[in-house]
Amino acid sequence: MRVHTHTSHKTKEKLKEIKLRIKDSAFQTILDFIRLCPAAEVIGTGDNMDIKDNTDRSFACSVIELKARNVFITPADYAYIMKAANDEVFAKSLFFLTPSEFIGYLELLGLNDLVSRSTLYKYVGNISGKYPNWVFADSDKINQYEILRRKNIVVQFLSAFLKENRRLADAQTDK
Repeated sequence: MRVHTHTSHKTKEKLKEIKLRIKDSAFQTILDFIRLCPAAEVIGTGDNMDIKDNTDRSFACSVIELKARNVFITPADYAYIMKAANDEVFAKSLFFLTPSEFIGYLELLGLNDLVSRSTLYKYVGNISGKYPNWVFADSDKINQYEILRRKNIVVQFLSAFLKENRRLADAQTDK
């Protein structure tokens, strides 16, 4: 069993993440017990949790790297990452029904100084199509450079994501 500690940015309460290995025959019983506790939340199940762990770590490291390199110029830039994730650019396991879910995921990864829900709703709603063929609702008001910059955020994020994912996979292979 592995335990990770996180802090909820909303309540400032410490949260712990527990990874368990249980027999298939006990799986449903354990989930039922967890659902009885309002202070507990199931954040993932399955045989491939290490892959999910690598995806989560790669996602978090990519956000941190792009913030450090000042790639995120406006809070709206997070919307392009959320939309690209939903377009399965990074990993098939990443999909966010709402901006609140995306922000919750970023908080779970331990990231802070995040964009507001309303900003994400506004900008995700302004993107149509599937990456890289996005069409922006405000494209008549912006120049081609800005359209390219928005799409390039995804390219840089994907590069950082794949680099970190490879590094983590190599580290696991070396064990």
